[in-house]
Amino acid sequence: MVLPRSYPDLRWYGVNLKRPGEAISGVGTMIILNFAAAQLETLRRLKDETEGNVAIIFALLTIPLFLLMGFAIDLQQVNTAKNRVQYILDSAVIAGAREMQEGKSDTQIKAYILNYFESAMKAQGMATDCADPVSTIASESQDISVTVRCDQPTSIMQITGTKELTFGVTSASTYGIGKVDIAFVFDVSGSMGGSKMTALKDAAETAVDVLIPVKDDGTTGEVRIGMASYSSMVDAGSDYFLKATGKTPIRIYTETYTTREFVGYEYV
Repeated sequence: MVLPRSYPDLRWYGVNLKRPGEAISGVGTMIILNFAAAQLETLRRLKDETEGNVAIIFALLTIPLFLLMGFAIDLQQVNTAKNRVQYILDSAVIAGAREMQEGKSDTQIKAYILNYFESAMKAQGMATDCADPVSTIASESQDISVTVRCDQPTSIMQITGTKELTFGVTSASTYGIGKVDIAFVFDVSGSMGGSKMTALKDAAETAVDVLIPVKDDGTTGEVRIGMASYSSMVDAGSDYFLKATGKTPIRIYTETYTTREFVGYEYV
């Protein structure tokens, strides 16, 4: 009989166990064989043992799972900070657009956006560290575009050497006027005599030039103007009367009366 090849030269119980493949001879052969068989059975039993596997796997995965949960927390904090910065930057761009409408220069608009952004970030008390916003202004089209980059400190990810996560936010605004209808009603009664009527005419012409400027391509934009004059009242027309009152402008009323003859002291 021979031992399995996994056993090297050993000396047990004073008996020389030869190399694998060689026959065993001498006293105690059965003892050695029984011992070897017992060891093999133990190995086979340990190989098929499943008790404690869950605990071992859990112990091995504890650190990776902890890191994954920490990464999720840090990423959620970054997402929350990004949304708050986006809201602040949008507000700053809208404020800059208002400054543009008031005729401020590009330098003044950029400074206003920067001051607005810094003040709002300070008021929020955020731990996010943001660089100065970079503003791009197109005066001809009256467009404003602002970009800012921020660093959000991490918590759990610092274990892996990641101290902060960087994200960028962009906001833009475009100035434009949609379709607008404007109606003017001019008082031409006697109280507007003299210089008042002349001033009214000049003001009406100026309003038309401002509200409907002629562009380079010959178009006049999306603004329409209606004008009407009155001395005592304004007739807006039957169509407007119907829309405003829900009734037709011409109506027929029918009334029925009963006549009685007066005789003496009473009606009959």
